[in-house]
Amino acid sequence: MARLARPRLGGESVGGAADGPAPARAGRRGTADLLLLVLAAARRSPEELSAAAGLPDPDLVARAEHDVAGVTATDAVPGADAVRFAADDAAVLRALYACVRDEGGQAALGVLAERELEDSAASGAYRTPAQLADLIAHLIPGSPARVLDPACGSGTLLAAAARRGARELYGQDTLPVQARRSAVSLMLTAPEAAVTVRAADSLRADAFPGLVADAVLCNPPFGVRDWGHDELAYDPRWAYGVPPRAESELAWVQHALAHLAPGGHAALILPPATAGRASGRRVRTELVRGGALRAVIALPAGASVPLHVGLQIWVLQRPEPGGPERRSVLFVDTAETSAGGGGGTAGAGRARGGGTRSASLDWAELTARVLGRGGRSRRARTPSRASQVSRTRSGCWTCWTTWWT
Repeated sequence: MARLARPRLGGESVGGAADGPAPARAGRRGTADLLLLVLAAARRSPEELSAAAGLPDPDLVARAEHDVAGVTATDAVPGADAVRFAADDAAVLRALYACVRDEGGQAALGVLAERELEDSAASGAYRTPAQLADLIAHLIPGSPARVLDPACGSGTLLAAAARRGARELYGQDTLPVQARRSAVSLMLTAPEAAVTVRAADSLRADAFPGLVADAVLCNPPFGVRDWGHDELAYDPRWAYGVPPRAESELAWVQHALAHLAPGGHAALILPPATAGRASGRRVRTELVRGGALRAVIALPAGASVPLHVGLQIWVLQRPEPGGPERRSVLFVDTAETSAGGGGGTAGAGRARGGGTRSASLDWAELTARVLGRGGRSRRARTPSRASQVSRTRSGCWTCWTTWWT
């Protein structure tokens, strides 16, 4: 990967001002074009990549434009318009072809992500750790074939669904460059799957209004007040009540349920405040009474960004007409899962100042506890039972007192 090291991509040719005249100096536009070239190059043989890297600069630029044209013609990557490279892009193009040849497409994609799409506090975008994504994918019963992630980011959750056999992957992200990154990454990691990714705000401009999915996996943005409360007040997705302005997370919950086939499941990563804020009590109560909320899993701090917060996984199921009545909710507490022990890095985020924070968990132990091979879990069936559960020491259960009061 040395040929595509960050210093080569970090100069004016890629990371310059967004309004620069040349595509390679167009900041996000330049990086997005290179993402397309990664996908095109990954489909070439090592011999073809070596031949491309050895071309004179003018021929190299022409070859890169030709390769990218084959990708944009498929309409599989969002916003993939005609790409034009300049003569001073030759060094970056040569390095990219060599990197894909020597290290593979994912390695080249990772270098580009580090430069322009890094998971940083400054951008508010974070990658879901692969271990957590795999855990969430295993929470969905059966083998769903059609999976949606309406806030797909880099595509980690959809990639986990593909590893479990999903063959139709649908993603949407509000950032066009993230949507393109997700599409390219998924096409590299799951070449057998049909990948469809679109760039738009899922709540305000749903790109898949008629999609009925077998499963929805999502790590939505937290604490967004300007999510469209006023213009979406009469949206048909709010079957369990209009989400209050401060409860964007409950909008994402109902968006996921609206896209599920009857009996289909969804799993969302949510902050613990979603379970306790008074403003969302009515919607939460209807989710329980309607049988849509099936389980809540409390994760230990460090499982994902923000690393200092113990997040939760909500598992939901769209009720089936005439199906069994379900009003019990399973609570699983993993907050005391030990660190270390071979679990690997739980998650990492780059702070505004450039420093990296990370936390390690024993993911094998955590996964075993969540999937029922250990740990503590309780099922609340009635208000009195819920009150009993809420008096335990676990922060997971304590926050549920407001569900019933």
